[in-house]
Amino acid sequence: MRHIFAIRGKEILMKGIIGVVCALAITISASAQTKSGRPKPKRVNSQFSLKVEGYDAFINRLIATRDGGALLLGYIQKEGGQQEAVAIKTLGNGRVLWAKRINTGGNAQLWDAGLTREGYLLCGFTQTGNNSDALLVLLDFRGNPRWVKTIGSSADEKIFDMFITRTLDFILLGMTSSGIGKGDVLAIKVNSKGELQWAKAFGSTELDIAYSGVQLPDKGLLFAGYSRSFTDNGNWDIMLLKTDQNGLIEWVQTFGTDENETARSFALSKDGEIILTGFTLGGGHGFWDGFLAVTDLNGNLKWAKSIGTSGDDRLYDVTLTPSGEIALAGQMSGLSAVGSASLLIADREGNLKWANVYAGNSFLGVGTYKDSVLTGAGDVYSTGQTYTLWARVPYKGKLKCHNDSVQPSVKNINFNSLLGLFEATPLTLTERPLSIQPEDLTVKIEDLCAEKPKPKTDKKPTKGTASGQKAQPKATTPQKTSNKATSPAKK
Repeated sequence: MRHIFAIRGKEILMKGIIGVVCALAITISASAQTKSGRPKPKRVNSQFSLKVEGYDAFINRLIATRDGGALLLGYIQKEGGQQEAVAIKTLGNGRVLWAKRINTGGNAQLWDAGLTREGYLLCGFTQTGNNSDALLVLLDFRGNPRWVKTIGSSADEKIFDMFITRTLDFILLGMTSSGIGKGDVLAIKVNSKGELQWAKAFGSTELDIAYSGVQLPDKGLLFAGYSRSFTDNGNWDIMLLKTDQNGLIEWVQTFGTDENETARSFALSKDGEIILTGFTLGGGHGFWDGFLAVTDLNGNLKWAKSIGTSGDDRLYDVTLTPSGEIALAGQMSGLSAVGSASLLIADREGNLKWANVYAGNSFLGVGTYKDSVLTGAGDVYSTGQTYTLWARVPYKGKLKCHNDSVQPSVKNINFNSLLGLFEATPLTLTERPLSIQPEDLTVKIEDLCAEKPKPKTDKKPTKGTASGQKAQPKATTPQKTSNKATSPAKK
């Protein structure tokens, strides 16, 4: 998800007081160290490679954590195609704090996480045969497992997103085949212990899926994804669905061209705007293009722009920086030999301030920190192996290595809007505890921007040979030869 984790209500005051005291102590300590001549710690500005020994690794989501690190969620793929869910916690310097694999006996993936008093609540899905169930895992802050469970039925349930509500419960969001269409939006409400509160399917005659959600200031729930229920040609349209806090539908809004579009993520601004991103075949640049669109809280479209090149370009995630600018993650192909994993910054009118590409195929997630650093995570494919890349990037976009400034085209795009009609179907789902224990996963990390160690040079000129005899002077002046030999050591 794009957020920095929330802290539970009544603990905020005490933690805030303790935090202020600690911050003052750290500030005084840092000031004393600076005055004493010790250098300040360097900000992280690098890209990291996370390799899982013996497996292909895929990351679905990056979450920026309060300690300056990140939580990476996805799966590893074994020989034969079996998938095991994985969660990797890193520190700000890229070092892996812990890494866990969850073998459910079927194909399992993790897609998002929320913060509870006990630790990280992870969500995704697990599939056995043709049946998928929602997957919930609670790990404490050291990565130790508390419990694992599934929530599902005899139909398919898949979870792609989760968000916390004002009552400190969680909404799990995805798709189900239990509704009235070929696939419906799935919303499951659970408490912080993972106990089921209610579950509903929202949809119409065709396939409707949600990838992102949030609770609005009026306590209502907003979901974004795509719908095929309101197009004559069977294409996908961007879908916004608004319900009240109990899951009663208030309105459904769709946007699109005559081609396919899907919304993958959205951010909610403080001034009441919904900032959507995803990709479209109707962007007018090439093949797939990324898009950026803004609506009000009632789903009324304000403007939309496509961002792309003549190649395959997609935007997967969006968040707002502390200064209110729009940060985007995705892929921009065909612009640089460095790679196509992309981070972009735009102003609130959709004008690009900069766009950068980095090593890798794509960045699937983006997070922000208060110390002016962006993060992105995704996958890169090499011969015979897949490994994960993630980066911490200054707000100017430049790393010390493997990056390139690019200039994708930006065009205004006309989206046709249509109010749709969904039906809500209450679902009867079953909770099933799983008696499995997440296992440690061995992950190797490499800082791709680390400076290579310089070869050591002798500071003193050689006085003699190995046999103890004096070295024979060269044809040049001895003094000049000595200067040349010692010059690199001085530098």
